[in-house]
Parts: sequence; C-alpha cells; structure tokens
Amino acid sequence: MRAALLAPALCLIAVHPAAAQSCPKENPNGPLIESAPQTLTGRVVYHDEIRQWFGLQLDAPVCGEDKEIQLLQGGGAFEVDEGNDYEIEVFRGCRVTVHGPLGIPSTGYYSAELYQNADKIEPAKDCVLKQHLPDYSKAKPVSSIRSYRVAMRIDYQARGGHIVVTAESGGRTLTPWQAYASYWLTGGYVFYAHCADGFDLTHLAGTPEMKPWLVDNYIAMDPETAATKHVTHLRLDYACRREPKKRAPTPLISHGDRNLPLL
Repeated sequence: MRAALLAPALCLIAVHPAAAQSCPKENPNGPLIESAPQTLTGRVVYHDEIRQWFGLQLDAPVCGEDKEIQLLQGGGAFEVDEGNDYEIEVFRGCRVTVHGPLGIPSTGYYSAELYQNADKIEPAKDCVLKQHLPDYSKAKPVSSIRSYRVAMRIDYQARGGHIVVTAESGGRTLTPWQAYASYWLTGGYVFYAHCADGFDLTHLAGTPEMKPWLVDNYIAMDPETAATKHVTHLRLDYACRREPKKRAPTPLISHGDRNLPLL
C-alpha cells in the first residue's frame, strides 16, 4: 500500500520541472508562439559560416535543447539579419546571463533549432568586451577598376557550412572582397551572388549539380539539389565589368552662322 502511494508522488516530482519550464509552441492557426522570458547562462560563440550568427552554448538544457541556441536581438520568428546581431557581437567568447523569450524558427534563415530574443545580456565579471566585427556595408570598388573576377568556394550545409570569397583584377587581389561581391542564402536555400553596384555580370561558371543560372544581373544557384547528389564542395566563378561613362556632348552656342563649343 505504501509503495502504491509513493509511485504517484515520484511521478509528480519527475514531471514538475518540465511543467514549470515555459517553452515556445507551434501554432497551427497563426504565428509561432514565443515562450515567457527565460534566464539562461552560457558562453557566446561566433559562427563564421555561410550565414554568420551568434550562439549561446548552454550551461543547462532548455526546452529539449542541451547544447546551443541562437542569440538575436529585436527579431521575431519570421526573419533574421545582421542587425539582430550587432549588440551581441561584443560578448563573443564571454560567459553571460541572457534574459528573454525563446522561439522556434519558422524559416530557413535561422541556424539553430531554438533562438532566444535577448532583451538583456549580463556579462560575467571576467568578460573582456570585443570590438564590433568589421562593417563592409559601405565599401566601394576602387574607381580605377573596370573589370574583375570573383571566385567563391563553398563547403555547403543548409545550416553551417563555410565560404571563401576572393576578387582579383589583373593578377592583383582586391580587398576587401565585400566591396566587389556579395552573396545571399535565402530561407529556401537558394544561393544568390552579385557584382558590385554599377558593374555588369559578363561570365559565370559553376558546379553543374547546383544549376547556376543568370537572373537579370545576378546569379542564382540551387545548392540543395547538389547536396542531394552528395556534392557539397561547390565552385562559382564569375566576371564583372563596368562600362566607361559616356562623355556628354559639348554644349554649343550660336555665333552668327557658326556653332562654337561652350568653354
């Protein structure tokens, strides 16, 4: 009799922590539902992958995740971009306490199974804040460059992977490469590559299994199809050219029966 009474009590003790933990939820009738704010501890890690992102390596499991979740700020369950990482960058490598709700990614733009929308980050006392990562958003090509080539080498994974990009002209490496080329991996895992503004794409060649094609003035590729064929080391080469600006005709003034250039 005593054993029979103890068994339900033990069951209640076992399920109590899970019941008390607020976790995000699926919602078949609308947007995914974030959890109530949580307080988590761990180490901030920077992932320099095809999509650059920041994770929190967890001290303790949360909502079924026992290793790492994605950290962002100001985002939601629909999209994530570099702006959601800016304030987190300085904490990379530090142990921190993070306050904020948890969410389930609803698009392929995320890089972990769970994310935390960090309302507040408290670094440990021994944390040495880092400089922000370089911002190349305003980098422009050197004005004397009229043409150049771009090489992209991709070790592809839908989540993770690595990319190396180089740009060169006349045998000279152009830096930063972000001034001359850009890429974007969509939530549906379509890969796009671009020349710098003002340059036209004049040539492209790539791994056949990812089916590179030209759309307007940029390249689209399908790395997922290549991955289904076990081809994950991908290559893309393309050339960009800027046409010289045409000189405007010299204005003329009338001088009797003659038209003379306006000096």
